Amino acid sequence: MNKKIEDIRKVIIYFLKRAEEEHFSVGMVRITKLLYLLDVEYYRNNGSIFTGFNWIYYKYGPYTAEIEDEVAELRGLKGKASIDFS
Repeated sequence: MNKKIEDIRKVIIYFLKRAEEEHFSVGMVRITKLLYLLDVEYYRNNGSIFTGFNWIYYKYGPYTAEIEDEVAELRGLKGKASIDFS
């Protein structure tokens, strides 16, 4: 597996675990926003983005279809964390 993809999956799992600890659900919109904010902060500190995703800027916030690919691989976590993939 590509190291960058592995790192992105680790970040998503971290988000899910933190959400479970804090007792709130995390859906695709929240995962998308959190990954975008991670990229913003990472860019501020390193001059490049962490995920390498091609972000599209919509009226209601950033989006990339690449997140859906990563989350599809992690669907096995659905019962292990408070996540709503809808």
